[in-house]
Amino acid sequence: MSLICPKCDDSALRLEVDLELPPRGVFTERTRQLWRCGNCGAGILALYEESRAGRLDSEVVNHSGRIVDAAKFEELVEKAYACPNRLNASCPCEVHRFFDGELITK
Repeated sequence: MSLICPKCDDSALRLEVDLELPPRGVFTERTRQLWRCGNCGAGILALYEESRAGRLDSEVVNHSGRIVDAAKFEELVEKAYACPNRLNASCPCEVHRFFDGELITK
């Protein structure tokens, strides 16, 4: 399944960078993602959350995102790449704390 750009409805989204985040609530897997549309250039800040608790047919998935302006998007990409341990959900660095924080969603 391809993801669709919320700005131009094209399926040209590509993952620019992602960071694994620690579990929260019912979600055992959480990933902050930065997507870029290859068609219109839109930058999307997303959060992928998945619960793997319970039976296989009871998984819960939440994938949400929003468009961010170009300058903010580039700032977020640069900040994400500042962590050399992006795929470690237990990384205690400032970058991980920033991307896991509530401020990032506003």
